[in-house]
Amino acid sequence: MDQTKKAVEGVGVCQSIDGKSWIVMYDCYGDGHYQFCTSQDLKTFQWVQDTQTKGKFTPRHGTIIPITQAEKDRLLLHYGNHANPILPDFHADPEVLYSNQTKKYYIYSTTDGFPGWGGWKFNVFSSENLIDWKDEGTMLDVKSDQVPWAVGNAWAPCIEEQ
Repeated sequence: MDQTKKAVEGVGVCQSIDGKSWIVMYDCYGDGHYQFCTSQDLKTFQWVQDTQTKGKFTPRHGTIIPITQAEKDRLLLHYGNHANPILPDFHADPEVLYSNQTKKYYIYSTTDGFPGWGGWKFNVFSSENLIDWKDEGTMLDVKSDQVPWAVGNAWAPCIEEQ
């Protein structure tokens, strides 16, 4: 995908609600914005827009999921156009999943706010309605016996439903 010559990271991909196309989002972290593209086949991409992030709300990385107009309206009614206060404290690199098994939304995130971006835990939050969120706790701690081969920090979880 050669949509930009800029350094990017934190790529997110999701299928459109109608199932006819794909949406690709990536963080142009050096320039403070995201770029969005669409694709019919995940081989050819068409640039859609840049989204500037500035001021107090400057998210880095991220993920995307398709939502209906009714879900968007409910979110805007509850949160307005402000930064979304779903994740408390310092969390980064959110990955979002809608589970067909549990009929819930999940956000998997890296803990952050440590010197040198030294996160080592992945936490998970769940919601049935995208508004009320439950902290499900730490799902993976790379400083524990869960990952005996880990020697450093960990960032940017990725999740898929089996």
